Order: sequence, then C-alpha cells, then structure tokens
Amino acid sequence: MPASRIERPVARAASDQRLSGRRVVATTTIGNTGVVDILWLLLLVGLVGGLWFIAYKIEPHWASKDGTRFMCTSQSIWGDHSVGKNKETHVAITEDGLLLVQEKRLFKRERAYWSLVGKSDSPPKGKQVYIAVPRDGSRDPHGLTQMTVHIPNKSRAIPVLEHLLDERARLIRGASTLETVEQADPPDPD
Repeated sequence: MPASRIERPVARAASDQRLSGRRVVATTTIGNTGVVDILWLLLLVGLVGGLWFIAYKIEPHWASKDGTRFMCTSQSIWGDHSVGKNKETHVAITEDGLLLVQEKRLFKRERAYWSLVGKSDSPPKGKQVYIAVPRDGSRDPHGLTQMTVHIPNKSRAIPVLEHLLDERARLIRGASTLETVEQADPPDPD
C-alpha cells in the first residue's frame, strides 16, 4: 500500500476523535508477521541443531612434533563390553614406554599410567585403534580392565606407538626365548 493511503485513514480517525471525544487506535498490519517469526525461530533451531551435530561428529586430535604427546579420543572397556562414549583424552608417553593418560571425568581430569598391549585388526576407516591396560596389569581405580585409544591415520603419534608395540613384542619374544633356554636339558659333563 502506498504511504498516502495509510496516512489518510489515520488522519481522518484523529479528526473524528476530536469531534466525538472517543479514543481511536490506528491499526495497520504489515503482512503476516506471525509466519515470519515462526520461520526465523525454525531457522535458529535448525542452525543450533546443525552446529551441535557437527560438534558431536568432530573428534579432537593434536600431536606434538615428536609424537610423544597427543590428544585423542578413548573409550573404556570393562570385561568384554565398552563403557560409555568416547572421551577426550590427553596422552603423554613416558621414557619407560608407559602412557600417562589424563581423561576428563565430570569436572576434573584423572591421571593414570597405562601400558600399550596391542592394536585393532579391523579399525574404523581413517583411524587406528590401540589397546592399553592399566600399568600394574590389574585394574584402574574405576575397575576398568582395558582402554582403546583412537587416532587418525595421519597422526604423528602413530610411529611412536608402533615403536612401543615393536619393543613390547621384542621383550615378549626375548622372555619366551629365555624360558626355552632354561627349560632345555643341561649339557653333558663329558
């Protein structure tokens, strides 16, 4: 509507008000504002939902240049079942080959030492999954028996973790060779 058409009825109503003494309220509507408000609300809800979905799908990862410190996701295993969802985890590899793991639980980070024992044979696409057990071989304070560490294929930490697994395999082979030698018959005194 042109502005002149909107102003005339309002001006006429004001002059009628002076004559009659009644209060006149000028009402003008501009389209369907209720529908527009609902569309903006739906757009806002959709945007927040989309950002939440993206944040849920992105897995955090960072690795130092030498690969001995990294941030990844991990999942706890109790017995044969996984417990809970993936958690953001900070890992530092110590000089003696242990993993110092800081995992966020509620509002604080808990630290524990874990030993790397293996690697998944069939990891998800684009990732490597390593398996660790608590340092003493029993359980951590929460009763967990194992933990999986999820790392992207392009991480600088993978060569370091592979080296740890190779060292562990050499130590196990060396220990089994020693046991075999000890079990052998002693040489004849002749």
